[in-house]
Amino acid sequence: VSRSILVQEQGWQTRDIPTENRDAAYSMLLTFIISFAIMVCAAGTLYLQGINIDNPIDMMTALEPLAGEFAMTVFALGILAAGLSSIFPNLLLFPWLLSDYNNTRRDMKRPVYKVVVLLVALTTLIVPIFGGRPIWILIASQALSPLIMPLLTLFLIILLNRKEVMKDYTVGWPMNVALGATLLFNCYMLFVAFTGFMNFV
Repeated sequence: VSRSILVQEQGWQTRDIPTENRDAAYSMLLTFIISFAIMVCAAGTLYLQGINIDNPIDMMTALEPLAGEFAMTVFALGILAAGLSSIFPNLLLFPWLLSDYNNTRRDMKRPVYKVVVLLVALTTLIVPIFGGRPIWILIASQALSPLIMPLLTLFLIILLNRKEVMKDYTVGWPMNVALGATLLFNCYMLFVAFTGFMNFV
């Protein structure tokens, strides 16, 4: 969703497809490398040592052998960086979707969009005010996020095959086969995530 908005903001046309493909490839590669590094580090350290992370303070304790007295500082900077890298696109995504649905210009100065952004921002206070285990909330959100992926893939298949939307650029059977395989994979990941979440609960 955010990528389609990025492409639109850049003003790219069909002639810019090679540029967009290269940009998407770089983005995918860097995301994969970062995610892979995180999973390898966690599997090679925390998992092997049987360290469980149930509370934020556990993360700081896990950093102490490496960072020593600076564990709290490193942890705080990491949390801050992760939050800042996510909060701005998350706050803007819903107003962007509303403007796209209403076919209006994405003017974030409009009062209605300011109210929407404020309401979305206030949802971050749910855990501090009503209580809860932040790590549990984080795991739950990641486990439940695959719920939407099969729907997104299905809608993508429908849109890419609609002549009135794609004109002369409807996808052929190779892309449909790839998207069908992606849909099956997403359904499998949904099953794995839901099973894992139920076991975690």
